[in-house]
Amino acid sequence: MQRQGMLKAMICLGVLLFARLMPHLPNFSPYTSLVLLLGCQLTRREALFLTFGSLVLSDLALALLFGYSVFGLWSLFTYTGFLAVALGSAFFLNQQFRFLRVIFYALSSVFGYWLWTNFGTWITTDLYAHSISGFGMCLIAGLPFLQSSMMAALVYVPICFGLIRFLEDRNMFAI
Repeated sequence: MQRQGMLKAMICLGVLLFARLMPHLPNFSPYTSLVLLLGCQLTRREALFLTFGSLVLSDLALALLFGYSVFGLWSLFTYTGFLAVALGSAFFLNQQFRFLRVIFYALSSVFGYWLWTNFGTWITTDLYAHSISGFGMCLIAGLPFLQSSMMAALVYVPICFGLIRFLEDRNMFAI
């Protein structure tokens, strides 16, 4: 990778790590919006690599700082959920940044991520009965997180995409 490409990758990784580690209300973080943006601005490989790398590094940091477990079965669902957002944005948005299209994809991604990770919670833990009603209870318990994630997408997606568009229009930024 050439020097300029490496610098951009390091900046992206730093921003992703900050977004994941910064103090925030539960599920009200710019992380998902930034992952979505990576999928649109970088190659698929770069977006997936940076997303995966930021998840691993931030989980390691959270484990060191707060004593959280580093990896578990939940990691499979968390990581694949975010990787799907990055990969999906590369396919569905394909650098077509119409406001409503981006917002629709962001909200769809948040909803899909919520379903996937709640399914992961239901299937890998004993918090809920392993039945249809148990899965329903898991989804209901996750509704406040869905609401916060949707609100975060509505706030951060326009900010992230608007800032990139502003900088690109002035030839100040190009990933």
